Amino acid sequence: MILSTSNPHTPTHIYADDTSYFVTGTILHHAHLLASITYKQHLQEELLNLAPDYGLDLKAWVILNNHYHILFHLTNSDNLPRFFRRLHAKTATTFNQWDNQPGR
Repeated sequence: MILSTSNPHTPTHIYADDTSYFVTGTILHHAHLLASITYKQHLQEELLNLAPDYGLDLKAWVILNNHYHILFHLTNSDNLPRFFRRLHAKTATTFNQWDNQPGR
């Protein structure tokens, strides 16, 4: 499946079953939201907890101050957008609560 968009900041997404992926996620406006070790640890914990539920076989990851990289293998590509929606929703909600910034 190919998902394309007219937004120049969102590249075309290609979803394929039984494929390895290298994904980069960035914080809005490249803010250094993940500068704290506590925030990095929380993102890692959510990544490790959610990955099996969506069939991601994590191979490697790195969490930096304003973005992260994840290398994984995925059997069912339908799970890819669902996984990232869930990961981003859970971590954003928590970080916004910690920073007293609801709806940021």
